[in-house]
Formats: sequence, C-alpha cells, structure tokens
Amino acid sequence: MMQYKTKPSVTRIMNLLSPIIWLLYIELLNGWTLPKLFRYWFSGEADWFILAFYVFGFLLLCGVFFVLRRLLGERIGNIAAATISAVFGITNFCVLTITGQPFVFSDLKIAGTAFSVLSAQSLSKGGVLTLTCAVLFWLGYCIAVWLMTAKQVYEAKQYLLRLVPAILAANLMYFGVLFSADLADVVLLFDGHHKYGAIAHFVISGGVGLDFPEDVKDYLPQKDTDTVSGFKPNVIIIMNEAFLDLQQTFNLKCNKDAIPFFHQLCKKYPHGISYSSVRGNNTCSTEFELLSGVSTALTAKGATIYESNAVPMQTLVSAMNARGYETVGIHPYYRTGYNRDAVYNALGFDKTYFMDDFEDAEYIHGFISDRSNYETLIECYESSSAPFFCFNVTMQNHAGYDNDGGLADKVTADVHGEVKAPLDNYLTLLHESDKALESLISYFETEKAPTVILFVGDHQPMLGKSFYEEQIGKLLDEFSVEDVSRMYEVSFLIWANFPLISECVPAETSMNYLQDILFETAGIAKTPWMEQIADYRKAYPVVTVNFMREDGGGFVPLTVQGKLELYQKYCYGILWGGGRT
Repeated sequence: MMQYKTKPSVTRIMNLLSPIIWLLYIELLNGWTLPKLFRYWFSGEADWFILAFYVFGFLLLCGVFFVLRRLLGERIGNIAAATISAVFGITNFCVLTITGQPFVFSDLKIAGTAFSVLSAQSLSKGGVLTLTCAVLFWLGYCIAVWLMTAKQVYEAKQYLLRLVPAILAANLMYFGVLFSADLADVVLLFDGHHKYGAIAHFVISGGVGLDFPEDVKDYLPQKDTDTVSGFKPNVIIIMNEAFLDLQQTFNLKCNKDAIPFFHQLCKKYPHGISYSSVRGNNTCSTEFELLSGVSTALTAKGATIYESNAVPMQTLVSAMNARGYETVGIHPYYRTGYNRDAVYNALGFDKTYFMDDFEDAEYIHGFISDRSNYETLIECYESSSAPFFCFNVTMQNHAGYDNDGGLADKVTADVHGEVKAPLDNYLTLLHESDKALESLISYFETEKAPTVILFVGDHQPMLGKSFYEEQIGKLLDEFSVEDVSRMYEVSFLIWANFPLISECVPAETSMNYLQDILFETAGIAKTPWMEQIADYRKAYPVVTVNFMREDGGGFVPLTVQGKLELYQKYCYGILWGGGRT
C-alpha cells in the first residue's frame, strides 16, 4: 500500500519547478547570468531555431526527472535527478573554466587523460567560490526535498504500472538523442554551448565521430614510393605546447620580449601564422592534422581521432619510413594520454619516447622541461642512422598557469585583474621555452648533415574569456568570425642549416597544410598526397573547425563546398587507411 503524507500540492509544485530550476543552474554554470540569459531568450537575440535547442535540453531534463520519479518516487527521484544535473553542470563549469572549451561527449572517451591534465590545474578564487556555491545549492535542494516529501512505498502491481510510462519516456528520450546526433555540424561551432545551451550541446556532441562514406575505398591517395632518389635532409618537427607570439597577436605590452630568440630567427627564416582547430587542449587533433594532412574540420569536427582510429594510415611517418628514414616520436608525458602509444605504433614510428623513458629529466611547472626534452631529441639523433625524422610534442608550457615553476627570469604583462597572474606565469614559461629553442638550434647549426626544423605551437594557452574580451574589446558573444580567428592563431617557423625557398611560406595557413609547406620550402620531393594537398591549399588557404578562408577572401564559417568536398573524401580515405577488412 502506498504511504503518502506530504500535501500533494507541495509535491506538484516541486515537481513542476525542479526541471526549470536545474536548467537555470546548469546555464548559470555555463557562463550565463540570469539577465543576459533571459534577454537572449525573450528579446529576439536567439531565433526560433536556436531556442528549439534550449527547449530540447529542457525536455530532456524533464524526462530525466520524470523517469527517476516514476522509478524511485518523488523524494529519491528528485534528489537523483538533481544530483545528475549538478554533476553535469559542475563538470561543464570546471572543464569550461580551465580549458576554455565546454564539456563534450568525447571527453568521456578520454576520461583518464582529461583527469590527469585537469588535476594539474587550479581554479581562480572566483571559480572556487562559484563551485562552492554550486555544491551548497545542490545540498540545500536535497535537504529541502527530503523534508518536504515523504518516502513512497509501492506494491508490486503499482510499481509495474508506474514502470510502463517511465520506459516509454526513456525510449522517447533515447530516440530524441539519436535524432539530434545528426545536428552535430550545426551545433559544434565556436561558442556553441552558449548559443544552443549546455545540455543540447553535450548531447549532440555525441554525434561527432568518424562516419565513413560508402565509397571511401575509391578515395585512397596514391602512396609514396620515393625510397632512393632525391634530397633527404634530417627532418625535425617540434610541436611546442601552447607556443604563441602573444605579444604580437594581441599587441600586448610587457616588461620585455618574451621570445627574443624566436623573433631573431624570424628575421632570417620563413615564418607565419597557423590556425588550429582547438584551443587550450586536444593537442592530439592538431598533431594528427599536421602528420596526416587531414582536416578534422571535414571529418570529425575536431574530435579526438586518436581515440577512435588507431589503425595503420598513410601519414608523414609512413612516407618517411618508405624513404629510408629512421622515424622517432617523442612526447614527454604519459604514453596512454590520448591513446598515443597505440596510435604512434599504428603510424609506424621506429622508436617512441614517453615520460617514463626520460631519466634524470628537469621538471618545470610540473612537466618535463623543453631543455630536457631537446636533450633527449639530440641523443636520439646522435644514435640514429641517417637520415633522421623526429616528431616531438613538448609539455613544459601546459596549463594551468597558477605558477611559473619558480623561474627567476620573469616576464610580466601590462594587464590587470584575475588574468594577470596566470598570464605572467605563462609568459615567463614561454621565455624559458625560447631559451631552450636557442640551445637546440645552436646544436644543429654546428652539424654538417643538412637538417630542417619546423617549429610550431599546438594551440593557444588556456587563458580565460576575460583576457580575450579585454584584448579584442568586445564581449565574447559579440565576436565576429575575424575576432574568433585570433583566438586560434599559433606561430610557426622553418629553420634549416641550408638555403630555404622562403617564398613558399604563406603568411597564414592551417595545421593540415604544414607538411606540404615544409617539404616545398626545404626543397624535399613531395609525396603524391602533398601534391594533392597543395591544390586544395591554393583554393582554401585556411580550413579549421571554427572558420575557413577562400583564396583572396576573409574568414567565414566553415562550409564544405567546391574542392573541399573532394578534399573531404580523400581525408576519409586517409583515415580509412587500409587497416580494415
């Protein structure tokens, strides 16, 4: 027999208000304020199409509350649904605050990597206060529900009758989620978590992934067969963690030049800006674009391909193997991070070095320093048989920037507020990277064997939105596509101890084109895939998840059209890789 002592009207009011309360809770943690959110909803800033996503998120939340109430009763059901909402909201808040990007479905696939990285970060005082208030609100809600509702006990027959609508509601939610997955191309754009709401954005991000077209086998690029002839210098690619000429990008005033040696090199060697598809994290997407010539914007929208596609593929590594190079991959962090150990093995590196392979390494800021990293690289080079190819992703300047590792040579920026401390720490770490780069170049300057080095950042550092708003002079939701592009700039430079063809280097490009630019600039015979990429590069000089640029035009949102459609087919062909049956 059901026992029910609380006034039905109280329970009905709580059941009605709970999904509304928790939708607002999640969106407040998603970076909105109530006045801005209501203005966005009700003053015409958001059209019906955008509001439909918020309605979808709200209905999904209602479904969670409804199902759990039917299964567990009003008291436990409300508390369980509120706990799920609070965990999602707080997780999104932490990821968004620390990385500058929202919590998406693919983060669940890399939970181990994400936890190891996020655990090394810290929130600002304001962030800690917000987090504390969020936890206290959840606790207060749970106490209120416990006091205002009575425990419900059902007979077996009654429970079965309640189970039927719960199952029907759960199935409706399931099919709604499946349908929404097809909308990933619409939602996963810059600031999509604000435009469409945290819940809808997260759910729809589950539709991101590799969906190979039926004719993928018809678009496998021609393999490289140059095993003997041609100029074969040593080729080294340094993807330096969060490296950016921040002073130039944002006209930032500092007490001194943070990267004087890099600027010295820029006077003599070809350099430019490369646009990344990610910001603050997901380095694996950047490195895959560079190694493969594949644009994740055309395939998995910047998702972590390493986690879902660890199969043999035609990449720069396989090309160098075919040409008789000894190929080495170096990353001074956990080998399991982003599944790199499995992926590097599938790509065909002869040797790999991860954090546990470094002995007596120097640590700065909690990570192996660039200097120790380069010392290991040089040791690999000295013990190799020529020619030598190395792909090296560094770690020293990884976020968070709550400290500068105790470095004595400080760089400080002329900014104020909560962003000053992390910004100064980042610039000081960047200054140390510049010194390490000088030691690496100094070594290879004395080498007789021809050597070319591509030095490039992977993405911008994890700096809060207040930094970008202050530097660009607008609120984030007012940014134009041109403004957004500045948030994805990184610096690159090509150095060599032999003459380079400088006119081959464009002022701006994107990560997927860098291998073609490197070979053309160094005078190395291109692979057939690089020759093909060069054609796409002429038509679309920049292609990223958040924007693109046609030849002679400005930045516009990504639209797959013209030659990009053909490029997309071949990108899928690369990803297919012949590693499947």
